[in-house]
Amino acid sequence: MAFVNGIDVSDFQGNDIDWNLVKESGYSFAIAKATQGSGNVQSSFAHNISGIRAAGMIAGAYHFLSWTDDPAAQAANFLSVYTPRNGDIPPALDCEAVPGGMSSDAVMAQISGFLQAVEPHLKGARMLLYMSYSFPGEYLNGGSGYAGHPLWVAAYNDDSYQSNIPPGWAGKTPGMVMWQYSDGSIPTTQPPIAGLGSSVDRNRFIGDLAALKAFALKNL
Repeated sequence: MAFVNGIDVSDFQGNDIDWNLVKESGYSFAIAKATQGSGNVQSSFAHNISGIRAAGMIAGAYHFLSWTDDPAAQAANFLSVYTPRNGDIPPALDCEAVPGGMSSDAVMAQISGFLQAVEPHLKGARMLLYMSYSFPGEYLNGGSGYAGHPLWVAAYNDDSYQSNIPPGWAGKTPGMVMWQYSDGSIPTTQPPIAGLGSSVDRNRFIGDLAALKAFALKNL
């Protein structure tokens, strides 16, 4: 199986990333955090998304979902700084850090509310869902209700990507399309990437570059 290497960034990595060096280091795509909740906008986002594109990399944006803020207000915050465009990776919704005691129904209401507000802007494409391998079983009743959405799984191990596909997405199309396999915090096995001054999440798109380009947004 072919893979395409990429990274995802946020304010943690700052505003001084040299995206040309990142690309020269063998990374073909990058996804930048745009927003969190209904009020936070990442100060690095505008710089990063423009830098990714200027370097000739495939760009994407993600929103970190708040479990308490209104999902429609969160979607409005996201769309206020990110306009989907042809050639971008479908925007991603980061689903993690659920508060203790929150029910599965409440979790799914937040996710679905955000998707319903953003996806009409994607002209038939579906958002990318980011979560851990265990998240669908813990909060989404296995995930079958979301299995039509492409999945981006965080799983820091040396297993094959197939072993990190949550059961709800096994055998589905598009299924699991991206694997966040490392946060880059082990310098002995994951040396720093040129152009970056800090550790960074590392990802693999499951497929070749042509498949990644085919996965990108179109008809917008």
